[in-house]
Parts: sequence; structure tokens; C-alpha cells
Amino acid sequence: MGKPRAKNFFYALAQEAAHSEGGKDNYAKKLFELAPKYNLSEMELSTLSGSLFGAGSDTSSSTLITFLLACCAFPDVLPKAWEELDRVVGPHRSPTFEDEANLPYVKAFAKEVLRWRSVAIIGGQPHAPIQDEIYKVSFIQHCRNVSTDHWRTGMVDTEEYLDTGQCLGNP
Repeated sequence: MGKPRAKNFFYALAQEAAHSEGGKDNYAKKLFELAPKYNLSEMELSTLSGSLFGAGSDTSSSTLITFLLACCAFPDVLPKAWEELDRVVGPHRSPTFEDEANLPYVKAFAKEVLRWRSVAIIGGQPHAPIQDEIYKVSFIQHCRNVSTDHWRTGMVDTEEYLDTGQCLGNP
């Protein structure tokens, strides 16, 4: 069947990044620098670099999918954001960080996408108390996983939030 191609691919990417010109430190250079100290194999180097690549691409694609869902769920929002982009940036270039102050609606839309369906674990990893606890009216048994319910804590009416301008810093 042959060798697994992904191992060679991610190892080659890491090796290329580690030996790239410019002299700047990066994750791949550090991996190859520390490989002998920790006796890391090619497969381990490949896995370490590949998992970082996978995590970055997964969060980006998930955020883009959430953006598309938001556009479908709230179709009146996209034309407002598009109008602001056309007015500030025009049709011949992409926005830059210098445009941010002039794009409050687009910035609010982007923040709302991240709030609405966050791809990050808000509140960090689940925790477990070392003894029984009572929090407000809830009994939490020791050694039970406790996680933040970021969905419920961030619940607001998205249409009302955008319509009232709360996301734009208006009271």
C-alpha cells in the first residue's frame, strides 16, 4: 500500500519552515532544534506540525461556515455590511486594519459571528472540584466535570442587538 503521504507532507512543510530564509524563530525551527533532546522521530515531528496546521484550518473553516449560517439566518444584515464595505473600501481592494475604525458595522458583524457560534472553548477546559461544592443553588459533586455554558451566557437576540446598535457601542 505504500507509505502514508500525510506524514511526509507535514514533515516536509515543517522542514521547509525550519530552514526558511529570514532567520526568524518559528515553531518548526524550535521543533527541529529540540528533536534530538526529546528523541523525536520523523513521525512525531510530522504529527506535532500537522496538528497545529489542522487546528488552524479547522477553526478558520468553522468560522466561515458560521458566517454563512448567520447570513442565511439574518439576511438583512449582509447588505448593510456590504454597503459599508463599498463606501469605505470600494470595489478594487480588500479592507486593511487601517480601515477598521471606518467599518464599525462590519466589525460588529464579525464579532457577532464569533459570539454566536464560538469555535473556541470559552472558559477553558472542563474543571472538576476536589470536594463537593454548592454554587448559588447548584450542588456540584466532587470529581464531576464542570464546563462553562458559553451558549447560554452569550444569548441575546441577534437581530435586536444589531438593530439597536448595541454591538456598535451604542447604549
